[in-house]
Amino acid sequence: MRLFFKVLILQMKILIQYRTSNMLSLVGEPISLLIIAAFFSRIYAYNDADVLLGYSLSQMIWYFAGLTLIWYWVWNDTDSRISSKIISGDLVVDLLKPVSLFQFELAHAVGIKIQSFFLEFLPSVFIFSLIIFPDFLTPESVLKFLTVSVLAFLLYFLIGYLNGLAAFYIKSNYSLQSIKFAIISLMAGAYIPLEFFPEWFTNITRFLPFEYIFYWPVQILLNREQIRDNVIFFTIFRTQLGWVIGLYILTRIFWRRAIQKFCAIGG
Repeated sequence: MRLFFKVLILQMKILIQYRTSNMLSLVGEPISLLIIAAFFSRIYAYNDADVLLGYSLSQMIWYFAGLTLIWYWVWNDTDSRISSKIISGDLVVDLLKPVSLFQFELAHAVGIKIQSFFLEFLPSVFIFSLIIFPDFLTPESVLKFLTVSVLAFLLYFLIGYLNGLAAFYIKSNYSLQSIKFAIISLMAGAYIPLEFFPEWFTNITRFLPFEYIFYWPVQILLNREQIRDNVIFFTIFRTQLGWVIGLYILTRIFWRRAIQKFCAIGG
């Protein structure tokens, strides 16, 4: 654990050098949210409705703002990093380090998130609130959101790490990265709320971990009435935790098999 934190601090020092590129999103994301706000304002006005699919106008707009905030929490490039190191042969150096590849990649991902929290997440919350104030928020809902967002990060990381291990077999996993992104975004409600999909589709997503990365954390952020019950919150939390444990076990199993296939082809 001590070595893990040393790696984490080192990764943060490296990542902070790229803070300018990260902060560019503070310009683009508010513009996107303004477009979304104008779009849904017209839809609500046309239907003369205060609520659509259970969402008030502010909640609907903040659904998409919440997706942006979740992306700040969960995004990492673990799978592409592992693939690149296998192709270049640099993975040999990582395997000689006193920390495992899993710990090293996790430290890198955590370092990204700590930087992102201060440079992207908090400023975006402030800017988004100026566009449309989140009058539905409470201190309790914010705390719950932050709690499940941590587990959402772990879920996304573990899925990415498993995808990275596939590179031990196919070397370049670029196509798998695109498929992973599309599947997660679609089945997690990261494009549009799952309420827009037919019931048969949402019945499938319930048995997969993806909606616990985006959809449910955003629901908690929106403080929707059906989510306020603590029993429901702890059910979501336990389900997330169960998926984290299950996926971690899979990483251990696949690592033992994948490392036997490792062949440095770069140099």
